[in-house]
Amino acid sequence: MKRALSIFLLCAILASCGEAVTPSEDTTTGTTAEETTGLFDGIEAEDYDGREFKFLFRAQNESDWYTEEENGDVYNDAVYARNQAIEEEFNIHIVPISEPGEHANRVEFTNRIRTSVLSGSGDYDLVEMNGANGVLLTADHLLLNLHEVEHLRLNKPWWSERSVKEMTINGKMFYATGDIAIGMWDFLHVFYFNKELHAQYQLEDLYQLVKDGKWTYDVFLRMIENVAADLNGDSQMTDDDRFGALLFDDISFENFRVAFDAPIIVRTSDTIELNLVTEKLSAITDRMRALRHENPNVHFTAMGSAGDHSANLFAENHSLFLVGWLLQAENLRSMDADFGILPYPKADEDQDGYYTMSRASRSMMCIPLDASDSAFSGKITEALAVAGSKLVIPVYQNQVLDGKTARDEESQEMLEIIRNGLTLDIISDYSDSIGSAGYLIRNAVNGNKSLATEYASKESKINTQFEEFLKWFE
Repeated sequence: MKRALSIFLLCAILASCGEAVTPSEDTTTGTTAEETTGLFDGIEAEDYDGREFKFLFRAQNESDWYTEEENGDVYNDAVYARNQAIEEEFNIHIVPISEPGEHANRVEFTNRIRTSVLSGSGDYDLVEMNGANGVLLTADHLLLNLHEVEHLRLNKPWWSERSVKEMTINGKMFYATGDIAIGMWDFLHVFYFNKELHAQYQLEDLYQLVKDGKWTYDVFLRMIENVAADLNGDSQMTDDDRFGALLFDDISFENFRVAFDAPIIVRTSDTIELNLVTEKLSAITDRMRALRHENPNVHFTAMGSAGDHSANLFAENHSLFLVGWLLQAENLRSMDADFGILPYPKADEDQDGYYTMSRASRSMMCIPLDASDSAFSGKITEALAVAGSKLVIPVYQNQVLDGKTARDEESQEMLEIIRNGLTLDIISDYSDSIGSAGYLIRNAVNGNKSLATEYASKESKINTQFEEFLKWFE
């Protein structure tokens, strides 16, 4: 009966997201030789005889990974359905291990994996963490190369194919992300726009500009100039006035580099070389300096100085655009005016696509070096990714975003464009270990210096640490 109810729940969730699934008449658990279809997309079924799958994740993301029961909340029930389907299909028991794992707890969190690997105790079959934690474990060679883990299909759409390429050096990649993790989606860099102000000023159709490939940085600058106004007439721009754009956190300057398709590495056959100061990168830095220091139509809030300040100003109609990330939509639910979601603009119309990063706080998946059975880890991780893409991600988009925050169907299309352009920059992820090489643009912008000047002050340290960094991938 439990198996039948789970299939009914899966069908109900998929149907609510516009995807119909017909359950098989045979509802028994498959065996090793049987290949599943539908939900698990060709993963061979295997009876693990009730084996435990020990999954360590950050406590703040627990609702994305585990719930004990259905409670009527569509997102909670989608997570429950995904886990139940996997447990029943492979006859396993998912053991959730929830521990604090953000920056303040990064040493304690990573030490759990380190202790397990050094003792060979095999405490974890899969670990979810942020990118910064992954750096600590990669440096000490404590993670498996995911390209060599059996059953992982990293070229499939539920993984971020472009990011897999960017995070691989010499055929090695130690952590990955994609539709397996809501924590990847939450930290996608995006633009929000206020539809009320957009209509009031009779601006061009932003959605159509994106679709036509004409949503560019110059269009953005023109629009914010049209909308910004000194509402109280005191000849200075303050929170009481209306801005063209609100920028929260200086990482947005690095994301503009990604959005303008300006990589800071050059790939050879099996390794990478740094390419930190070019004419294009210098020009981007100068454009960001002008945006940060010279453009009165822009309000900038530094990370940590006022967490929700920019989002609150946007919600109160004090700006046409909010430049942030997807998780900030949570702060906009009570906003009276409708808003939409856009990708970052392109550098110009000749650029072939829209690109973005997901912040280092995003979820990354890794398998410890001492995992008791890497093939088992690989198969269940792949099942989490496939089932998550079909059950959890559609609910996240359709119910959480479209139903409560984004408020229009076209924002759904924009999300797909943003997701398809996801780029993870390996130098940015490992920047703290490479002389802050991935922070050059933001540091130059904050100090109002040229890129060449900022690089010159760090060149020796960057080059020395980069050579050591490459040894991690030998």
